[in-house]
Amino acid sequence: MDELLAFEQAAIAQAPPGAVLVGASVSLDGNYGAALTFLPGANYLMDDVLVRRDEMWEPYMGGSGGGVQWSILEERDRGVLL
Repeated sequence: MDELLAFEQAAIAQAPPGAVLVGASVSLDGNYGAALTFLPGANYLMDDVLVRRDEMWEPYMGGSGGGVQWSILEERDRGVLL
């Protein structure tokens, strides 16, 4: 399966019911992904970062979407701009 498609499916699966995926990106090394989802019923954007563990995508961090913030990842010398 395409890596981005697998990530997109994992991101929407962990989002609240009814959420719509707006955009997604996977890091070059394939270990992290960022997703922007929208919950229409609440008119709410969400940022989520997932990490790959044992061929599965797991939630790592998340927050309110639409803002710009830098979040440090596990390696401490890397981060993600949401």
